[in-house]
Amino acid sequence: MKILLISNMYPSTKDGLFGVFVKNFVENLERQGASFSHLAVIKGKTPNAITKALRYLFHYFNSLFYGVFSKGDFIYIHFLWHHTPIIILLGGVFRKKIVVNIHGSDITQFNSSKLQKKVNAFALKYAKRVVVPSQYFVEIIKDAFPDVAANNIIVYPSGGINRNVFKLENHKQPEKGVINIGMTSRIDANKGWDIFLKAVSGLKNKGYSVNGFIIGQGNKEAEMLQLRKDLNLESEIAFLGLLSQSQIVSHYKNLDLFVFPTALNESLGLVGLEAMSCGLPVIASNIGAPSAYINEGVNGFLFETNNAESLTKRIIEYNSLSVTSKLSLRENAISTSILYDSEKVSANLYQQLLELC
Repeated sequence: MKILLISNMYPSTKDGLFGVFVKNFVENLERQGASFSHLAVIKGKTPNAITKALRYLFHYFNSLFYGVFSKGDFIYIHFLWHHTPIIILLGGVFRKKIVVNIHGSDITQFNSSKLQKKVNAFALKYAKRVVVPSQYFVEIIKDAFPDVAANNIIVYPSGGINRNVFKLENHKQPEKGVINIGMTSRIDANKGWDIFLKAVSGLKNKGYSVNGFIIGQGNKEAEMLQLRKDLNLESEIAFLGLLSQSQIVSHYKNLDLFVFPTALNESLGLVGLEAMSCGLPVIASNIGAPSAYINEGVNGFLFETNNAESLTKRIIEYNSLSVTSKLSLRENAISTSILYDSEKVSANLYQQLLELC
């Protein structure tokens, strides 16, 4: 299997996390036996609008050139909206086999206007396969693009979980008296860091002892730190910034619970599944894909989106459980995560893509 990859996001030396899921996709398929004839990608973030425009022009030219002249079994394109001209030209004019990987932003940000919907739908007519991050997202695609055949949709959960990294190891036993909770997220609008902090404040006001942390980075860090200060939580909640996966896991072993308080309609929510793989029950907002993989009271809990009081109540509910019940939640969380193992989901994707060869 030889593939031409096209993506407007890919890590660079400077921006190692920019589109890292695309790099993981490449590495996962290579382990399955695939090869890539060329990577037509934009590496790293772009500092200003003019440079961004020039980089996209080169990206489109590069994608078209290799799309027309390189030899391979098919062309795999990440992100629908940004590549609709490429998909239409390569699929419609040059009759190339196209696979389109649709991500959450393709629907939440770039499929709102009538023009966007028409262009996206027209481009998808030339896709032999459409790849989406979750079964939950399959239903969204069916609703948004009813002309896409259900048997042409492949579920591939963003590379899956690297269970060699995210695993239960030296995890402390649940203890009474202290609630140890944390979250990992972009520190951006609607990611729920404010709800998390307000919920911890609610616990503190009710007399509970809480230890925890926030891992991540984003454009709302200053606001988050100010809210933590305003709520007098600087001794309870540490801000650890951006960490590597192994560093994240080293902190997870000290937690009882992982909180996923996003207010966004997440297409997968891999961060919650990675926490589950480390044996952490997850309390998540009742929205998007996490609401589909969390089995209430079995591997975690759901709370009302954007409601700190609801989150506080669910944390207290967990805290009141017996040690046996808490350990059962851990085991069930791990069992759920196994379904998203990176080798397993990559092998499944590889087998389905073989049908195009």
